[in-house]
Amino acid sequence: MKYVSVIALIITAICMSCSTIPEHKETVLVPTGSQSGIIESDGDTEHIGWDPDDTLIWDAPVGDRVLFAFPLPEGVSFDDYGLCTFDLKITGGPVDVMAFLERPGEKRSIYRPVDIYMPRPGWRTIHLDLDQPEIIRESHFAYDRQCIAFNLWSVNSGYPDMEPSRRIEIRNVRLVKRRLDVNWNGIDYTVTPNTGGDLVYEYPVTVRNLDGKAHSITARLDRLEGRYGSGTFTPSSIQLDAGDSTVCTATVRLPASRVGELPLLYCEWFLPVFSVDGIPGSEEGILRSSDRIELPLIIMPDMPEKDVPLVMFDKKDGLNDMLERYHSTSWGRKEGDGIVAQAERILSGDLGIPDGPGWARAYYYCHEHRCVLQYQGEDKHYCPAGGEYRDVDFMGVDLDRDYRAGEHNTVLSRTKTLALAFALTEDKRFSRAALDIMGKYREKYFTWDWLDLDASTQTIDRGRLHFAKYMETYGFKYMAEAIEILRATGGVSEQEANRIETELLIPAFVEITDYRMGTLCRQTGITVAALAGGLICRHAPLVAFAVKSPYGYFSLRRWGATADGISHGHGYSQTGYTGRTTEIAELLYRLGIDTFDHELKRLIDGSFWWSMPGEPGSIAAQLLTAARHYPDPLYRTYARRSLLDGEPPEIVGNKPELSSVSSVNFPNSGYSILRRPFDGETLEAEFRWGMPDNRGSFSVLSLGLDCYGYHCQSYPGHFHWGSTDLHHNWQIQTASHSTLVVDSHNQSGMKDYFKDHYMPHPSEQLYFKDGKDAAVTVAYNDRIYPGVKIWRTVCVLDGAFLVIDMLRSESEHTYDRWFHGVPDHSNGRDGFTIDLKQRAESLGTEDGYGMVSNLSSAITTDDFGSDWIVPANGGQKQFTLSARVLNETPVEVVHGFEWSRQFSTPEKEFMLLRRTKARNADFIVLFEPHRGKSKLTRFERFTVKDEKGNAVEIALGLNINLRGKSYEIVCNPEKKTVSVSGGVTNEVFSIDCR
Repeated sequence: MKYVSVIALIITAICMSCSTIPEHKETVLVPTGSQSGIIESDGDTEHIGWDPDDTLIWDAPVGDRVLFAFPLPEGVSFDDYGLCTFDLKITGGPVDVMAFLERPGEKRSIYRPVDIYMPRPGWRTIHLDLDQPEIIRESHFAYDRQCIAFNLWSVNSGYPDMEPSRRIEIRNVRLVKRRLDVNWNGIDYTVTPNTGGDLVYEYPVTVRNLDGKAHSITARLDRLEGRYGSGTFTPSSIQLDAGDSTVCTATVRLPASRVGELPLLYCEWFLPVFSVDGIPGSEEGILRSSDRIELPLIIMPDMPEKDVPLVMFDKKDGLNDMLERYHSTSWGRKEGDGIVAQAERILSGDLGIPDGPGWARAYYYCHEHRCVLQYQGEDKHYCPAGGEYRDVDFMGVDLDRDYRAGEHNTVLSRTKTLALAFALTEDKRFSRAALDIMGKYREKYFTWDWLDLDASTQTIDRGRLHFAKYMETYGFKYMAEAIEILRATGGVSEQEANRIETELLIPAFVEITDYRMGTLCRQTGITVAALAGGLICRHAPLVAFAVKSPYGYFSLRRWGATADGISHGHGYSQTGYTGRTTEIAELLYRLGIDTFDHELKRLIDGSFWWSMPGEPGSIAAQLLTAARHYPDPLYRTYARRSLLDGEPPEIVGNKPELSSVSSVNFPNSGYSILRRPFDGETLEAEFRWGMPDNRGSFSVLSLGLDCYGYHCQSYPGHFHWGSTDLHHNWQIQTASHSTLVVDSHNQSGMKDYFKDHYMPHPSEQLYFKDGKDAAVTVAYNDRIYPGVKIWRTVCVLDGAFLVIDMLRSESEHTYDRWFHGVPDHSNGRDGFTIDLKQRAESLGTEDGYGMVSNLSSAITTDDFGSDWIVPANGGQKQFTLSARVLNETPVEVVHGFEWSRQFSTPEKEFMLLRRTKARNADFIVLFEPHRGKSKLTRFERFTVKDEKGNAVEIALGLNINLRGKSYEIVCNPEKKTVSVSGGVTNEVFSIDCR
């Protein structure tokens, strides 16, 4: 289900009705055939082809992306038309399709007509509203004429029913004259069973004649999804003079014979269509910026009275259970008293709301010194590093607005705290304060201007408290939950509650659902807010959006998590995505719909093994929910009890023992965590062989190491948004990650031109084993650097990390192996066993290489190493991290300083190994954490031979003595038949430990 804000449509309609449409062709076809002059801009353009009828086809392997553009015909301009339409067909599985309108010298207009979800079969027509793009951004390509560009992504879902490639077909790209504006405000509707028992929904739909002359208009409702319902318009034939409008009623009906036999939340979708009689191709519908909006019919369950807090608690007497825990348990009393104390602090402070819209609290930084500002009053934003006051952030936005965004978050969260305090104490001071805050937002919210990422008001995002609408989901969900608590405890009259719902919450949730986010944790935030708001306010279209639309629970769960249970968002978004998806499942369970199945369990398991062990608190809340629905003792062990939700169920079976944690492999997600027990703790290597390291960087094959509770960083960390220059210039570059770089350039792939993120080509996993002597993964990639074959092996032994890199090419290259794990504030350069001298020349100027400084280096043909002292910190005992490098050809060893999130200057240290003018290169490095003396007594390479005694070129053998164990290791990525101590093998990796 999709919504369009009534305010946006009124503004658009007024602007359009005040202008006359110039004389031009009704429809212009944009050529898309092989002779169209297509501009193949970026990505995997080699997969572009055409059918004989000139339908463009992009048939690409999973994971690929492409950007291409079709120029408009000579003399044709976007400005002369109202709509752009094209036909789209998707086969093979989920994809992401974005369209860009490119005008030379202007910012790019971005549309996301098809988000990542299970595509409908066959052809569908997409409609873009040229007057209302979703986002307006700077263009990364300078096109010399007007074009419509397409950014396609072949998404890897990891599910077995997905094809190994995706086929996307595009045809009939055309610009269309717009004569009508059609609007449903997303809020108003009625639903009643009629006298015959049919379920009937009625939607008021407004149609306006934008043309300069009268027209006869025909209206109809097309059923897009479902089998049993029917839809009609009254009236179906309309006569409209120039500039006039009228309201029609769309009636959607489900026969009584089906109402009782279909499941709860069964949903059908109906598409409104209005056409101008006598003008072919003039069909119009309710437009979101990038497609037509459908109206839902949904079978809602028999909801309890509104004074039963269905969203806040898990059962009808959940509120009483909370009060019982508060009054009868020491831990419940302590937690509840903390809430009351917090509410008292709120009452003792300023109970006003910020006076105006916000922008982005994440941008409240000094853009020169990259440090948090100190707020000293309106127009006083002090930089403690530079000692001066700042007026605007790095985007040129008034810092008062950035600061207000954070204040809005704080004030909105207070409503729920105050409501809970009233429930615990029945003190009306708390309920009155909560209602006062909500009343002030009801009066002010819709008077504040819309915001957007580029400081324009032209796009569909339309945040008011924040520039991005999804950020407002938290605050409005707090207010909806506060209303639910107050209703259940007698803290608000029904009249006042209804006024807040109808004049603030419902229209705000409708606006929020109109925004789409490709980042999973954000989209699920929108969806769970819509579901909670729809249930609390009893608004069926919001519930239909949250459950059964392409942006609802089932779609999000399907395309958000692969068969491994790891979301496309990766990294920091994994916990948020899983937590919100689990929350939606819990809300559905309370409606009588159980979705706690194996698919959701995979997602929870994936999050657990991604974020755990060592930090169970990050997912403890969602584990409490999971523990009630799955008998897994793991969930029940690490679930966190709470005053609102109670205690987890008793553990059935053996309590899990995670002091020695096993390795885990996510083959569909491209991620392995290799673990071995070590001195009562765990050695852990995080190997991202098929995915970017974080935030879409060019960083596949990146590596992170953990030992003694210390994290040897694989990348410089997430810079604060106020330091966005560091994000673009350094964090996303390949060089800023512990991976491999060829010829000082980023790994190839494609930039995501909506998010400014990079997406390199994923690797292929050749081997994974968590054996009795080692945990190992071997990965291969020949696409991130065309013409270069790369094999990276990561192996965790008992007491050390072993990393083997093998690179082969027919041409000479410069090969760099980066390691960003030199301990902070250690002995740094002094720890190397070779003499490093000052290096005056830079390592490079592009793709982040110019961001490193204060370089020292040496060239050697011998083995070498380093012994870095990890200082005691936060109770952690001091230890040594030793690196040993096997070497027999010239290699330059470089030490230097780089930017990192923990420091305000380039003071984090790195180690780089560089081989120049080489066709082939091997990097063999062993990292050993230890206290006292090193336990490594042998580290040697030997030639791997086949069964006839001939050397095998693409294979590598090692003898290692470590901690009293002897290892013979053979890495054989091409699976040749090779000799090992036990005979012969063609395994990719073999290890013999004695």
